[in-house]
Parts: sequence; C-alpha cells; structure tokens
Amino acid sequence: MSRFSVLTYNTLHGLEVGRYSVRPGESEEEHAARLAIQIKQMTAAALDLMLLQEVNPLPEAAMAYVDGLKKSGLDYDEVHQVDACGVRLGGKCGYPSRVE
Repeated sequence: MSRFSVLTYNTLHGLEVGRYSVRPGESEEEHAARLAIQIKQMTAAALDLMLLQEVNPLPEAAMAYVDGLKKSGLDYDEVHQVDACGVRLGGKCGYPSRVE
C-alpha cells in the first residue's frame, strides 16, 4: 500500500484586520523572520502535500513560500491557491470573493 504524508499549517497572515480595512500587523523584518522559521519547519518535515492557511496577501505570499521551499530543496510539482475570504460589511454580513 502506498503512503504519503500531509501537513496542514496555519501560517498566521500577520495582518491587522479592521472592520473595513486590512493593514500589516508586524514589521517587514518580523514577517520575514517568521516566514524563514516556517519554511525551515516545513523543509524539516519534507512532506508530500502541504495545505497552508492564512497565506495572505495572495499571490505574493504564496510565491514567497514556493520560492523559500525551492531554495531549501523542496520543489513541488503543483501549487494551488484559493482565497475564500471576502469584504466584510460588518457583523456576519460580507461579500465573498475567490481567487485561484
């Protein structure tokens, strides 16, 4: 029986989300340091499939992970990104968006 390994990882987007706005919640240096630690952890795990959450803003953040993993020796065949978030109008009401 063939086996494969899977990782789900909440990367913590590092954004400060307001009622009508989103802005960076950490400095560029803090974000880069956190990204480097996460890539090191992912590389050490060397899994077949990775499902990452809170990879924002797309597509820049997704490509930062792809590039970092490639530089660390992990070259995945495919990368898919989906954004199921949307614009919040207050409370539970929102306009959903999707990017692939």
